Amino acid sequence: MALLTACATGGRGDTPSSAPPATAEEQPLQKSSAITETEALDVIAEYNERRNNAYGALDVALLDEIEGGSTLQRNRADMEQYLALPEADRRTIEDWGYADPEVYIPAGETWWMAKAGYTTGGESQALLTFERGQEDDWLLVAAIPLAADPPAIALDEDGLAEAVLADDPAGGLLPQDAAAAYEDLWETGGTGPGAPLATSAGGQDVLERRSPQDPLLLASYTATTPEHEHTWSLRTEDGGTLTVATTAHTESMTDVFDAPLTPRDASAHYNSTPRSPLIAHYTGEIAVSIPADTDPQILGDRWKLIGAE
Repeated sequence: MALLTACATGGRGDTPSSAPPATAEEQPLQKSSAITETEALDVIAEYNERRNNAYGALDVALLDEIEGGSTLQRNRADMEQYLALPEADRRTIEDWGYADPEVYIPAGETWWMAKAGYTTGGESQALLTFERGQEDDWLLVAAIPLAADPPAIALDEDGLAEAVLADDPAGGLLPQDAAAAYEDLWETGGTGPGAPLATSAGGQDVLERRSPQDPLLLASYTATTPEHEHTWSLRTEDGGTLTVATTAHTESMTDVFDAPLTPRDASAHYNSTPRSPLIAHYTGEIAVSIPADTDPQILGDRWKLIGAE
């Protein structure tokens, strides 16, 4: 548990010296980060172990110690839905983790990001965001599988990244508007604030997923405010931003003949009564690249059913 403890870092050490302390005018200005690269790599390694322990024990409380925000909300729902299944219907849970991470630590912030692969192999990658918790520990608050490579992050001479304000105007979309633009793809098909995202490969993927595969079903979506609303952004080498944001929406499913629908799988855990419409609530996170000179792009998304009525 020690490695998930946040460690403030700053000067060059506490080695005693006989020299008098430097005056304010002589003291060089040094940037500081809440964690070092080595410590961040240790945090990810320990997260892998403790996450597998939590799922191996099927103990939701263990997730509370290593996750926060939207990610914890998603994974709590996932485990609760799993435990509600008859044992014969439960899938086997295999151990896995994040591998070969590349960390991006912004100066002066209490959060950081990492791009990582998976211990299961393959070329798939994820974008992770860790934030310092109330117990001075590091909690995973966003974990997004990437469908496209993220842009290169700008680093200073000390190897630190630059955090970007939510209203940064460098690109064609404000970071604080990324979630609304993404949800507009679900809600309207990208006719509103989601228009800049609609032409990207990630936007086209969302537009395909919003249509039910069954031609006898109709679906509509309404953007909602995430319980854990937040945006994190880093400056990229091209002067734009890499933005991670929490997001949420409600899905309303009906039959073309207005016949009652029978909930299946996870939805039935919350309400198994046949009805119309079937209303489901989802929450999750998105990763969006907002270049300085070209259209923004959805790099990946991850969401989970967290309730139904």
